[in-house]
Amino acid sequence: MEAVQEDPHGPLADRPNTASTLSVWEKLAALYQFVAKTFHSRIMKGAPDWFAPDDSGYLVCWWVPEGTQPTVAEGMAKWHMLQSGGELENLFSAKRLKALALAEPA
Repeated sequence: MEAVQEDPHGPLADRPNTASTLSVWEKLAALYQFVAKTFHSRIMKGAPDWFAPDDSGYLVCWWVPEGTQPTVAEGMAKWHMLQSGGELENLFSAKRLKALALAEPA
């Protein structure tokens, strides 16, 4: 991942201060638990201090086929889609994650 972060021609080239983390989760409830109920949430409370003022979200979620490992390029493409077009059935942000996680069967 570090090579992608530092590649001047890579998917983060137009956003040099962007840090990326990609992970694949099987359960929305587990992802929501991590995002909202762990140390991660305490860190993210400081996000307004270090995110670019024009960013309207730091989390982008989408469905991937089982066994698929998304790339940073795919993640940035999805993030740009979310920023420009809003949430879709298969593309969403932290705003919708909680509702989907709570509706997920146990």
